[in-house]
Amino acid sequence: MIELENNNGAYTDLYSGGEAILIYFDNSDGTTLEFSGFVEMPKRVYDDKYGSVMRLEGLHDSGKLLEIGVAASFTDTEPSAILKSIIASHATGFSYVEADIVASSITISIVWNDKPFWNALETFAR
Repeated sequence: MIELENNNGAYTDLYSGGEAILIYFDNSDGTTLEFSGFVEMPKRVYDDKYGSVMRLEGLHDSGKLLEIGVAASFTDTEPSAILKSIIASHATGFSYVEADIVASSITISIVWNDKPFWNALETFAR
């Protein structure tokens, strides 16, 4: 959650939900991207110390993975192949380092019926 002082009304009509939020900060010139997400719920509130405040609640970009349903079935398949497949077919627009997905000598069988992508990854990791 981020709260912006809004006594002059500058933020009143600026946010309606869905806007991208990028937060840059570091100990020198403020060019290091530390957070990338989106506004879910903007809300005007009154704060005793600051007066009118615009409160922005939202999610990290990865929160969008909860909105993507995975419908897929794999039988006796090597896990890294499954992971690469569901990323390619369901998580377009997200990046990953393919070298970080290591192949193994085991195979698994798994079925997802419109399971949220993030939850599918949690199930897969078990």
